[in-house]
Amino acid sequence: MIRYGNIEVPRAAVAQLATKLGRDGTGARTRPLGVQLGWAIDNNRENFTIPKHNLSDVIELLERDPITGLEPLAELLRQQVKTQSR
Repeated sequence: MIRYGNIEVPRAAVAQLATKLGRDGTGARTRPLGVQLGWAIDNNRENFTIPKHNLSDVIELLERDPITGLEPLAELLRQQVKTQSR
């Protein structure tokens, strides 16, 4: 498991997300995040972050192509976007 904020999600699911961000995401905007998440997994980090400017990109990708185990992450990211827009 790897932590994002106050939740833990499966490492394998985050690895899938990293791959999809690099391959299927919005290109130049999400590829660096894919590399960052891949690095966190490869280096056995305890946690990872997602920059505020990428939150919507990740939500969109997870809605289009859900990854098992990342449902709590998707919900937390939606809440963060709502909080930002207030």
